[in-house]
Amino acid sequence: MKSGKIRVIALAVMVAVMGALCGFRLIEYQVVNGEQYLEAAGNRTVSEVPVNAARGKIVDRFGNDLVSNKAGFNLVFDRAFLKEGTENSTILALTKILSDAGEDWVDDLPISRESPYTFLPGEDEDAARMKKKLGMQTYASAEECMAEIINKFGLEEYSGAELRTLAGVRYGMYAGDFSIYNRYTFAEDISPETVTVVEEVSFKYPGVSVSAESIRDYSGDGDLLPHIIGSMSAIFPEEVEKYTQNGYALNDKVGREGIEAVMESELRGVSGKIVVEQNNKGDVISTTVSKEPVAGNSVVLTLDMEFQKQVQTILEEFIINLQRAGKLGRNANSGAIVVLDVKTGEVLAAATYPTYKMSDLSDPVLSAQINSDLLKPKTNRAFWEIYRPGSTFKTVTATGALFEGIIDEKSTFRCGGTYYYDTNPNGYHPTCTGVHGNIAVVSALTQSCNIFFYDVGRRLTIESIDRYAAIYGLGEETGLEIRNAPGQVASPKLVEDSGGTWYMGNTWQAAIGQSETKVTPLQMAIQAMTVANKGTRYAAHIIKSVNSYDLTQIVRETQPEVLNDELAGHDELFDIVQRGMQGAANRRASMVNLPGGAAIKTGTPQVTKEQTNSTVIGYYPAQSAPEIAFAAVIEGGEYSADMAAQVITAYNTLKAQRSGQQAGNPASPDSSDPSSSGE
Repeated sequence: MKSGKIRVIALAVMVAVMGALCGFRLIEYQVVNGEQYLEAAGNRTVSEVPVNAARGKIVDRFGNDLVSNKAGFNLVFDRAFLKEGTENSTILALTKILSDAGEDWVDDLPISRESPYTFLPGEDEDAARMKKKLGMQTYASAEECMAEIINKFGLEEYSGAELRTLAGVRYGMYAGDFSIYNRYTFAEDISPETVTVVEEVSFKYPGVSVSAESIRDYSGDGDLLPHIIGSMSAIFPEEVEKYTQNGYALNDKVGREGIEAVMESELRGVSGKIVVEQNNKGDVISTTVSKEPVAGNSVVLTLDMEFQKQVQTILEEFIINLQRAGKLGRNANSGAIVVLDVKTGEVLAAATYPTYKMSDLSDPVLSAQINSDLLKPKTNRAFWEIYRPGSTFKTVTATGALFEGIIDEKSTFRCGGTYYYDTNPNGYHPTCTGVHGNIAVVSALTQSCNIFFYDVGRRLTIESIDRYAAIYGLGEETGLEIRNAPGQVASPKLVEDSGGTWYMGNTWQAAIGQSETKVTPLQMAIQAMTVANKGTRYAAHIIKSVNSYDLTQIVRETQPEVLNDELAGHDELFDIVQRGMQGAANRRASMVNLPGGAAIKTGTPQVTKEQTNSTVIGYYPAQSAPEIAFAAVIEGGEYSADMAAQVITAYNTLKAQRSGQQAGNPASPDSSDPSSSGE
């Protein structure tokens, strides 16, 4: 009992002592040092910082990187710490550091670098956006815009290169709504060496910091596909509301043109959040991830990048060699090739010339050269440019006449070199490229007899010609996910709406792909695909699937879509057209020995009195199940069919190489041929 009482007393004493200590500590916190702790607590700040999610990759059909992400360093300005009135001196100091290191800074001002100031070529939209942001009239000159910028940002004391440098950066900060809520990216992807130099002097420039970020990397094969990949840019002022409503920060970048734009919602991912606690000195006390970022999905394209590179090289070298050849090819300067999978409508290759590299746009000198080039390398001729198809259109006219019963395989018309329909000696009498005598449809396609198709077109009528052109997809929506021109097919309404008059001769010209018919190389390839499929026209598509970021899971996959098959089931009529196209291929020395045979139709559409283009459509192989359809245009050139033969050879060679790889390593997912998805 006695020892038990002692333990109770000891325990009571310990409790009393602990209570006293707690009491003294509370007195210290609340009375003695209460104000100090209250001030410290009051000076602590808690903020929520967004964490950008990794943007999804863009890869070719075999998973080869076209666009990915890399860790990089950006130089940024923070309005909360950048002292008012020090902006100009800070900018000049940093641009000198960057210039000495051979690095660039962001300058999106669409005005020349030197006085007298002019708007940069090819940047009309940016110039219009700048005028609106500055509150100026649409007709304001570049000099007037510079004067407004000088006045707005107090740049009167500067001149020459310094003035233009400051104008570019200060306008960029203004256009990007630089504020305590929205920092400004001054330079992107600077080298580690430059980072070291900046950090050594950063104490002199409050508000300037180096930010480690995920940067879009176009250094892979995507650098060769600027028209298809697209690009990224800051959110424009007029877009702020639209994007912020969807959870974007003001300084986020969004896709522009191409895949980067149309797949923005898939590629973007979901940003995370970090809660940052700081003391009154600005020191970070703690960071807590409140929401993990979710990487965006990756986009798999239908393109076979190895095939794409070979087709691009074929196009460029063919045009350059034509220029060197002399008289027949000296005017050749540009063109395009499109290759489709016959059974799916997948775009396997889409080359345009001249072109440029994505990385060129980050170099001010190269960018200026691209924008001022009269051949407009920024134009995607494969998808955006429209051309008269010329005699390639005769397959449409032949199809319509056969289906309408106006002709059959044996129907003939006499070609004497000139077409006489009316008896008026002063009337319109178009000519042919030769004198073919009595000729039927297969030979007329093979030899491209104009006069046969003038008369067939007259009897078919322009209304029926237009209807069959639409069935083939000419002047129609293609289904392609990225921007492409709809084209147009000649019609009385089209001519009359532009103030002209439709004559019977217009119908004759429309029947051979002249008049006002203008379509894209993509649409011409779709036309060839429809012939190869004997009436089934698929939607063209360039997005094969959307996958998880690491490509291990398919989120959704594009399925072949039939846009028109109302002519399907009449193989005997398409056989006639196909024989005519096979005959045309067999007339070309470059094609006659191709294994499996080819089917083509060439054209020489007139552009001006002095210039004609060279066009070709076709499919391969012709003697068995077709695999690819193609179309090509050479502006001001000749012999596009011989160029198409090189494309077929490249396709066959690559297919054979991959078949050998597959035989040696059947487990390899990258060893299928370019059209494997359609077989």
